[in-house]
Amino acid sequence: MDGLIIKDPWIGMVLDNFKSWEIRGSKTEKRGTIYLIRSGSGYIVGQTDIVGCIELTEERFEENKEKHRVETGYEKVPYKSPWAWIFENSIRFQEPIPYIHPRGAVIWVKGLQKKI
Repeated sequence: MDGLIIKDPWIGMVLDNFKSWEIRGSKTEKRGTIYLIRSGSGYIVGQTDIVGCIELTEERFEENKEKHRVETGYEKVPYKSPWAWIFENSIRFQEPIPYIHPRGAVIWVKGLQKKI
């Protein structure tokens, strides 16, 4: 299974089901269950289902703050064309799982290998 790398504090909000839209600078065609990786930690901390992806207009961004939790405003989003990756069924693992982080992986870790 692939893993998506998310920075703090956003990953905590996803794992607590407080945030269901992850704002990214590109769309994703991926659907289904993925692992969630806390950026810089070396650990898989949960999983979620990607169920959709929509391009964000300023109006859509402002109308859905309760889903993405970005309070700074559309003009501060660091992407030319922001997209919302839509999550459901996010689960926090009781014990984080160490994994092998490949060089150059910034957004995705494909075919995660757990450390033994």
